[in-house]
Amino acid sequence: MVDGRKMSRSLNNAMSLSQLRMNGYSGRDVRFLLLNGHYRKPVNYSEGSLQTARNTLKKLNIFISRLSAVDHDGKNSFKEIDQLRYDLKNGFVNALDDDLNIAGALAALFNFIGKINASLTEGLVNKSDAQKILTDLKNINNVLGIMDFDVKISHERINELIQKRNAARNARNWGDADSYRAQLADLGVEVLDTPQGVIWQFK
Repeated sequence: MVDGRKMSRSLNNAMSLSQLRMNGYSGRDVRFLLLNGHYRKPVNYSEGSLQTARNTLKKLNIFISRLSAVDHDGKNSFKEIDQLRYDLKNGFVNALDDDLNIAGALAALFNFIGKINASLTEGLVNKSDAQKILTDLKNINNVLGIMDFDVKISHERINELIQKRNAARNARNWGDADSYRAQLADLGVEVLDTPQGVIWQFK
């Protein structure tokens, strides 16, 4: 539905998948938008809702990239990881068993991501834990079909953008500096200017 009206060719407000692709949206973006509604109810379509779907998937893919980038075999495994993984699987399956409550299943997924992201930032997730989580996500994606496991965030690309931002700042070219910072933000990277220099971290 669009603005409370049904979409149809007779109303001249129907959107084809080819049109959405021409507007820069992927099949995953559209699928995620459709998944956000219950199958018994009409889908409320708007440009804003599709943009939100795309931005949410971008954050999900950044999470996957962060997990893929973990390469340390720290002995101190994240102590709560097994419980969090169990809660994710249990919450996801129970939601689907409840009349295909996709909203509840997605809530379980993003609640899990929020908790793991914080631990990733603190360096508490080792390579073994990260691979277990990626396996869980792949199993979930067999149902959802929205995740991209081939997208990787290159640390070289991050450092390249930071260097370009530094050069722009030194030249007092604030427009370019803001542009590079925005590109870093799109990668889920937060840049911090400190007295010791520029440091970065994943959000």
